[in-house]
Parts: sequence; C-alpha cells; structure tokens
Amino acid sequence: MTKLPTRISPCPIVEATVELKFSTDLPKEAVFGIFYNTLKDKFPEVTKLPVLQIPDEIREHDPNFKFKPLYKMVNEEVTLQIGHDVFAIHSPPDYIGWKRFSEIVFNLFEKIEQTRVFDAPISLVIRYLNFFEIDIFEHINLEIRLKDSVFNSSNTIFRTEIQENGFLKVLQVANNATLGTSDTSRKGSVLDISTVVINPTDFFKNANTITTTAHELEKELFFSLLKPDFLTTLNPEYDN
Repeated sequence: MTKLPTRISPCPIVEATVELKFSTDLPKEAVFGIFYNTLKDKFPEVTKLPVLQIPDEIREHDPNFKFKPLYKMVNEEVTLQIGHDVFAIHSPPDYIGWKRFSEIVFNLFEKIEQTRVFDAPISLVIRYLNFFEIDIFEHINLEIRLKDSVFNSSNTIFRTEIQENGFLKVLQVANNATLGTSDTSRKGSVLDISTVVINPTDFFKNANTITTTAHELEKELFFSLLKPDFLTTLNPEYDN
C-alpha cells in the first residue's frame, strides 16, 4: 500500500464528523437527558437546535426529520449534536487531526455505551468535507466525458457510491460551492467523502476498529483522487 501523508498544508478540511444512528427502547424524550447527565462535566454548553421548534407530531411522522439532531453540546475541542436516535461528533473547522479526534471519539463511544440507551446501532458514518478555492476537477484523477471529450463546466456536481469490504464510500465533488455566510463567503470546490457501515455487528465491542477502518477508507479515497503535482502544492508530511 502506498504510504499516505499524515497531514497537508493548508489543510482543506472544513468539517469532520463521526455520526452514529441508533434505535432505542427508551422513551424518546428521555434520551438527551441521559446523555446530558453523562457528558455535562465535559460539555458544559448546551443549545437547543431550531428543529425543536417544529411540533413533535410533525417531526415524528415526517421522514425528512428522522435522525435530525435536536441539541448541541460544545467544549473547546469538539461539538456534539444529539437527537432521539442520533449522536454526532464534529471537529471544528480548524481540524484537530485524526490522532486527537479519534481519541475523543473513542472515549465518547465508551461513555455513551455505558448509558445503555442503545437497542441497536443502525449505522456509522464518517464524513470529511474538504474545500478548495480552485476548480478541483482540474487537479484530480477524475474525468467526466461527453462522447469523446472531457466535459468541462464551471458548475458541475458529481456523485457516486463505491462498495468496499462491507463499507459504502460516498463521493461528491462540486466546483461551484460557497463556503461561509454572505459576509465572509468564499467560492470554490468541495470534495465530500462519507464512509458508511450499515447495521454494524457488535458495534461497541469493535467500535475503535470499525471507526478506524472507515477513516482509512475515506483517507485512501481522498489521496487517490489528488494528482501528484497538485498534492505537492499541499506540502504533504509523512510520519516515519
């Protein structure tokens, strides 16, 4: 296997998320309280998310609101988003690196397993959103062809799904993306990669291995996309 960089600079990662969807036998209104009591010492800041303003009966019957987080808990390193059936861990835009991020994720998995909220995990998703202030299609090993010619457009969106060893990798590439609010927005491209495992068996017994494998698959796909000359401009660093 080709050795992959451990870091690049400038780092294009603007969002990194580990999300666990689950079923539970507990009353839905009890789930957040249990998580809160377990995590409040490390995550003192709590915010209700806007979806809570939607009446319960609508949220319960509209599939668009299934697995939507309802609360946010924050500390100086990561943000948690928690719903009746979802627990997501977000790294800040200034990515803290997989070594530290994974340590936090594994510790949180251990803590939330002890709450016994979970009947069964439904899926694990690792998602990395990368932003570049260029047309990324010019710098990656991916071509969209129309008849015999490469298709070039300043507004292109590409999406595909790749099955590998029980994982589903979802790749989305777009070259007309906007990052940030209207006052501070930037135009450019996104490389959006999610790695998904459905119904992971004995998840909490194997959480670290499953999560690490999902991250490695995401990372391999990301670097396989970058052309060598473009990767060089990102100042790759390798661990010994």
